[in-house]
Amino acid sequence: MVALGLCGVLIAAVAGTARAESPATTRPAPGTWRIALLADPHVSSNRRYSNYVDNFQRVIREVNDAHVDAVFIAGDLTQSFDTASADKFLELMKGFRPHVWYVPGNHDVGNKPVNEKPATVSDDRVSRFEKVIGPGYFAADVAPGVRVIGITSSLFDTKLSREAEQWTFLESQLSQPRDGITLLLTHYPVFVKAVDEPDDYFNIDRAVRPRLLELLRRGGVTAILSGHLHRPIDLTCDGIRMIGAPAISFGLPEGKQPVGWTLVTIDRDRHVTAELKYLDPQPSTRPSLPRGSELLKKPQ
Repeated sequence: MVALGLCGVLIAAVAGTARAESPATTRPAPGTWRIALLADPHVSSNRRYSNYVDNFQRVIREVNDAHVDAVFIAGDLTQSFDTASADKFLELMKGFRPHVWYVPGNHDVGNKPVNEKPATVSDDRVSRFEKVIGPGYFAADVAPGVRVIGITSSLFDTKLSREAEQWTFLESQLSQPRDGITLLLTHYPVFVKAVDEPDDYFNIDRAVRPRLLELLRRGGVTAILSGHLHRPIDLTCDGIRMIGAPAISFGLPEGKQPVGWTLVTIDRDRHVTAELKYLDPQPSTRPSLPRGSELLKKPQ
């Protein structure tokens, strides 16, 4: 089990804290790496969500000016994973100058189990995502001395065959530390406030948390980069930094949290800094929908 005293909130970044509202445009110092951490663009071909696409295009322009080594997108690439929305997402990706890595979120492949509710993610949905968008889990060198491991976090605690395959993959990638920096890219954060917090919609289930954290420690992971919350978080657990980006689409709580992205900087000594880059100081909300609309429901 993970020691609770070593895991908890380092900095809780929420609406009302100091925030940066323009991208960094200076080049990083030698021996440092910059990662643009993006989350929850919820790209849709439905014009009702055109503001999400507008926000994403603004973020792409800012990121292109920020002299980053790589771009990570922490899931919920689409509002609903239909063909037209997936195509629109892939078209938008062409606007980035740096290389982009991304993982699926629950809007792309389905939900993890939530308390008494069964998972809606399935092997078939993950396979469909992989055929259209890209691998559900992977390891890649994003810069000299920097490696990212991406995962489909909806699979955890599902007992699906793809979950077993993903655990095997993680065991092989994290059997021992590697020289340089290793980062984990995930949609769901491992936890939101405390390592022993109850299971809910926003975290990875307690049944698998200790196993995952032990693997990350064994593999010498420097930071876990996530999304899903539609607000930023910054925590530490046993020396591993856990950074969650604000959403590009809309903030939570609605009417209080602005949208944006996070500039993550890492030096050779594994010191990690996270700088919020909000698009607008005003809080954001989702489009107004008819009462009882299917579109208001959480993804199935």
